[in-house]
Amino acid sequence: MTSFSRRLAFVFFAASVLTPSTSAAGQSAPSGEDAGSAVVVDAINTDRELTEFDSTAAFRLRLPQGATCAGDSANEDYRVQTFLVPADTDLSTLKYRSRSPDGNDLYRALKYVDGEVATQAVLNQNAGPGQAALILDPRLPFTFAHYGEGTFPPGRWSIGVACTPLDWNVDKYWNAEVLLEAAPDVVPGGLRIRVIEDTGSPASSESDSNLPVLPILLGAALVIGAIAVITQRSSNSKVSTTKESS
Repeated sequence: MTSFSRRLAFVFFAASVLTPSTSAAGQSAPSGEDAGSAVVVDAINTDRELTEFDSTAAFRLRLPQGATCAGDSANEDYRVQTFLVPADTDLSTLKYRSRSPDGNDLYRALKYVDGEVATQAVLNQNAGPGQAALILDPRLPFTFAHYGEGTFPPGRWSIGVACTPLDWNVDKYWNAEVLLEAAPDVVPGGLRIRVIEDTGSPASSESDSNLPVLPILLGAALVIGAIAVITQRSSNSKVSTTKESS
């Protein structure tokens, strides 16, 4: 291999180290699918969306029409879970081995009006395996009344519903964001709840958003600059050799 070839090979090796490949940058751990929004509605009139209420009120979560889990409980052991976690939580990576999502002490499941924790709910049985299972309305609405006062720091929280297979990882989820405010005068629960409007997310290309733009530009600049230097040195060397031979 000539000196020029060795230098050029080194340049491309250095660039490949400094510039991560798009395939590696785009890889991530398996995670659940964001299947859309859950809408906070009145416990009786589910056509009426709630914007503000307190911890004494009962409410339901309305999912998009036809919301399903990938399988049922009898054939694939899918379950329906609920969650109440800080808004910055990555909902796609929660696990549901117990009565609350795995995580820190703030992670909770929703509670029904009778005080039961809304987790591990079963789905209607299909005729056979490999069929999606429709998520039905839970037997009872939810409430914040059964949490002790001061359980949740004031701030933004995510509430919603998730499908989990046997390994307890999230398959898909639906959520809404609420603002919890301390209200000692509200008994029980001590909370006022304001639903944060879902403005949607701007359309973007997932592949574009995952590209490490700055490292790619730096790597390209390195390659171009190094090739120019090597080419110039090679040219100067040839000129010098020609002069010496003449």
